[in-house]
Amino acid sequence: MPSKQLISPLPYFPDSAALFAVIADRPWAVFLDSGYPHSQQGRYDIISAEPAITLVTHGEITQITRNGTAIHSSHDPFDLVKQELVANPCEGFAGLPFIGGAIGYFAYDLARRLEKLPNIADDAEHIPEMAVGIYNWAVVVDHHQGRKVD
Repeated sequence: MPSKQLISPLPYFPDSAALFAVIADRPWAVFLDSGYPHSQQGRYDIISAEPAITLVTHGEITQITRNGTAIHSSHDPFDLVKQELVANPCEGFAGLPFIGGAIGYFAYDLARRLEKLPNIADDAEHIPEMAVGIYNWAVVVDHHQGRKVD
């Protein structure tokens, strides 16, 4: 993670989809869309890509990749994410919901790591039970303030 956090105001556009399109083809690109302007309840859009670290869990094994090197762990995937966040902290800024950290998903089947459940469904999709990136930058669009920061 970078040692110095920077905030830079950028021109505001109400539709962040065009902004995301610029980075959509980068590895692990993410767009957390607030739903604005179709929903007035949404405030922030968060856009990022190219995480410094990725954690991908299939069954009992989590692959942790950093700097192109992968290691495998059978430890609790939730603990592995916590460990990476502690080892790679991001200092917060007042008023911003995210400046870096973990973005990803936990699939329903990850619950099998927490409790014993019957295995009666077919795994037709073969998607990971968890896929989380540790991001060291983000573009945050604030629709209430009419600005975006990087």
